[in-house]
Amino acid sequence: MGVASLVLGILALIASFVPCVGLIAIIPAGIGIILGIIDAISKSKKQESKGMPVTGIILGVISLIVAYVMTSVAASAVEEGVQQIKAEADKAVQQMEADMNKQLEEVKALENQQ
Repeated sequence: MGVASLVLGILALIASFVPCVGLIAIIPAGIGIILGIIDAISKSKKQESKGMPVTGIILGVISLIVAYVMTSVAASAVEEGVQQIKAEADKAVQQMEADMNKQLEEVKALENQQ
């Protein structure tokens, strides 16, 4: 189980750096942490080395942190982009309204001249 914990921790860590895949990395990280804890407890009863399970636990925890940070950064970037698009759209609508009002005034002026 220690090897599985280590492998899952490594895979989760790699996947956690990819913004859209980062959320999926939570699953192998969680499983790796659970397997690492189970194997570490089992090996401590037998007085065996706990290097692999502890490393798997550490990698799993780091993967969870990185996945959270990367997802937060991506969400912030998307939110900022949406706000910028909304601001640009509002400016475009205001400009169109101003142009329409100007054209309407020109039409009224022409009608008054006739």
